[in-house]
Amino acid sequence: MRVWSCGNLAIWTDQRSFLAHLENHGELLRINHEVSSVHEIAAYIRKSSDVGGPAFLFENVKRYKGWAVAGGIYAKRARISRALATKIDGVVDRYVRGTSKPIPPRIVRDSVRNQVVWEGNQIDLTKIPIVTHSARDSGGFITAGVQVAKNPATKIRALGMHRMQVKGRDRLGLLIPATKRFGRALEAAESMDMPLAIATAIGVDPYTALASVARVPHALDKYDIAGGIKGTPISLVKCRTIDIEVPLGSEIVIEGEILPGIRETEGPFGEVEGCYSGQSNSPVVQVKRITMREDPIYLTALTGLPETDNHVMKWPSTCETAYRAATSSYSNPDVRSVNLINGWLVIAIKKRHSGEPSNVLHSVLSSISEKYCLVVDDDVNIYDPSEIEWVFRTRVQPSENVQIFPKMQGTTLDPSSPGLRLTSKLGVDGTLPIGADRLKFEKVTVPGSENISW
Repeated sequence: MRVWSCGNLAIWTDQRSFLAHLENHGELLRINHEVSSVHEIAAYIRKSSDVGGPAFLFENVKRYKGWAVAGGIYAKRARISRALATKIDGVVDRYVRGTSKPIPPRIVRDSVRNQVVWEGNQIDLTKIPIVTHSARDSGGFITAGVQVAKNPATKIRALGMHRMQVKGRDRLGLLIPATKRFGRALEAAESMDMPLAIATAIGVDPYTALASVARVPHALDKYDIAGGIKGTPISLVKCRTIDIEVPLGSEIVIEGEILPGIRETEGPFGEVEGCYSGQSNSPVVQVKRITMREDPIYLTALTGLPETDNHVMKWPSTCETAYRAATSSYSNPDVRSVNLINGWLVIAIKKRHSGEPSNVLHSVLSSISEKYCLVVDDDVNIYDPSEIEWVFRTRVQPSENVQIFPKMQGTTLDPSSPGLRLTSKLGVDGTLPIGADRLKFEKVTVPGSENISW
């Protein structure tokens, strides 16, 4: 098996073209010796995430002849910047432009590349190298699949990336919070006592993958967002057994239905907060058809302690949401840049009024699930952790500049929450007072140090 060569292509047609680019630039390592899908593949990704190492293509997976597994391809911010063909500090701007100028997808004829079809008794999820990641996970979970459905009430397409637990040869558990698009779509379907058609595309192009986690209004189609990020329409093909469209060139497509009114135990699972989610009663997907390439590359994504695939993939989408919320604040602030760093949303503004930072904090923290937000002046490099620390040391007085919001909506995955999706949040104004002596607060620099090398 080989990854198709794409040279220096900057617009990815599918996952393989992006993998080839990563390999050509030393960001993808092939592992040829035998590895297990139970913990061992995840161990490679965990280690690489901790040291800023490469993505992997595992070509010899124990018990899964003919399969390869890709992992960690989005576990490093530099690889997101490669996916979007921009520098690190340009990723959020590229994502913001993409969401503000959506481009609808186009339907094309089915691709000959999905040549293997499993139907009826052929369907067997246990023949796919679905990875078991963390020590206390209750089994194998699909973690990088893009789910697609249509809300039967609004007819609006829903895209998301939600974990799916293998429950048998043709059944998957699916964790979907009620506030998400899929939760709303399922609620509508169950109110009509009908199943909800759902496709899961594994191994899609980077634009669709990154757009699937966008936090945009539910009325917006995330395929349009993917097209906006890409700059051209996403090509889609129709599924055979359900009325759903998936990206052309997907490595694996699982067609199925969420059964109305059925709930089964799902979890535990090592989640994005770095803790295990407990067991819950979750919806069940009945698989109707699976298609794949002849030499399929299954994609897995690691969640757990920061910073892994999950954290890095949500970085641009979280910042886009924060940017949108901050710029819509009553004071119409001049937002220069936004970053998510070490669990903090950091927003740099050109401050013109003393109340602007507080307005930004209120707007942003009420719009996202993150608990911590810092507003700084535009002379701060918000991509440098040492400068963020410097701001806390020199521009923040806790008694004056810290605000606590006691009751806001949070994430279901935070084990410290006092109630379901309930959390307190903290905002910090790290800007200088209007009229402050800027020399007093200026960063100490040494001229010429940037030119020194040895």
